[in-house]
Amino acid sequence: MRRLILGGILLAGCALANADTGIYVGAGVTQSRINNVGGEFGVGNLDDFRIHDNNWKIMAGARLLSILGAEVDYMDLGSESRFDGTNRVHGDAKAWTGYILGYLPLPIPILDVYGKIGYARTTIDTRLETPSDFIRIHDRSNNFAYGAGVQAKFGSVAARLEYERFDVRHTDGVKLLTLGATYMFNLP
Repeated sequence: MRRLILGGILLAGCALANADTGIYVGAGVTQSRINNVGGEFGVGNLDDFRIHDNNWKIMAGARLLSILGAEVDYMDLGSESRFDGTNRVHGDAKAWTGYILGYLPLPIPILDVYGKIGYARTTIDTRLETPSDFIRIHDRSNNFAYGAGVQAKFGSVAARLEYERFDVRHTDGVKLLTLGATYMFNLP
């Protein structure tokens, strides 16, 4: 019985170490939401200023084991402007993220479900123009980031749908939904 269990563990370990490994690159279209961007200005009707935009992201990663990978992303989180009759505010946001990915072992070989945790470096550039003043806040924030996704694999190409979330100072945080594709260069 011990030999059978040990053989099964070794066979599973070999399968996990060799399946779906490689380096990949990809891109996607995103929908981002960043609420309460204008709250730092203290101007009444601009307190609810937000950036809700459709943009893009690029990604590169390595899947070293079938259950473990790492990824780096650059994303344009969008820009938004608002004029309330007296004051004008404009916000622009971008981010770099680095993640460790954990893949759920599934019996369906073309489907992956994964979770990701890591770090986000976000830059939000906000400008307020009033009749008497011009204020610019260039805010860089380093925060914990997390997300989850699902991908369908068709050979070296995969289609992805994923959700990411990270906190950003002076806002309610970033919420990001991405529909993307990756291409994997398999390791020998």
